Order: sequence, then C-alpha cells, then structure tokens
Amino acid sequence: MESDRALHAYVLMTNHVHLLLTPPQPQDVPRRIISRGCRYVQYINKIYRRTGRLWDTRSKSSRVQAHHYLLLCQRYIELNPVRAARVDDPAHYRWSSYRVNALGACSRRFIAQRWRPGAAVGRPPTEAYKETKAQQAVAGVGGVHSTV
Repeated sequence: MESDRALHAYVLMTNHVHLLLTPPQPQDVPRRIISRGCRYVQYINKIYRRTGRLWDTRSKSSRVQAHHYLLLCQRYIELNPVRAARVDDPAHYRWSSYRVNALGACSRRFIAQRWRPGAAVGRPPTEAYKETKAQQAVAGVGGVHSTV
C-alpha cells in the first residue's frame, strides 16, 4: 500500500480477502482494488499457465463512518478464520492482522494504523480492541454482518 493509504485490518482467506483501509478519497478504493486484482490475476495465470478468474465474486466495498462500527468491522475481519473453522483461536491464523491489533505483536509486514478520533488518537490499537470487546460483552453484541 502507498503511504497515503492506511491499512487497519486484513485477513487473507483461501477464496477471498478482507481489507479495512482508509484511502485519501473514497472512490480510490474500488479503482485501486480492481486494478491490483486484475494485475494479480494476470500474474497468477501467467505463472501457472492458466486462464480465467481467481476469485469467487467481484470485489465489494462499503463505507464505514462511525468509529465504533469501524472497530466492529475490524473484529469481523480478524475473526473470519474462526468462523470459517480454519482455527479455534484467531491468534493462530498467520495471514491476519489479529495478532498485531489485538495482542500488540510486532510485525515487519504490517504496522497497525491508529485511526480512532478524538481522545483516542495516539492510543495503541490493542487498547481500542479490548475496549470494543468489553463493550460488546456488556451490550450483548455478537458480531457484524458486512461486505467489508
């Protein structure tokens, strides 16, 4: 990702990818994803001497405006491997931002971007993650169904 885009969370699954990012302009996301996706498909098709699509469906994007909903989307993304029965604990899935965001692990490949507005600016992502988890437990919120 270029430096003007902030990647907050991701998970790479066998047949799809979830990204939670902030672009400089909202219309940049679909354009950039489609462009990168086309180049990646061409690369894979050339390497493996194949033709056709790689992904089950076309890319989708949703605009997330409320900061609390942003945290819920982050958890939805990072818990995807558990819901898909790939792992019992999201910390055991290595193709996800969960360990960096929830546990504060260091990663050379991914640096969690801080994005919470107001008083939360500058707080580590782990604090926001724990706060959201506690709020969900109190409110009885089970999860988010989104096309993020």
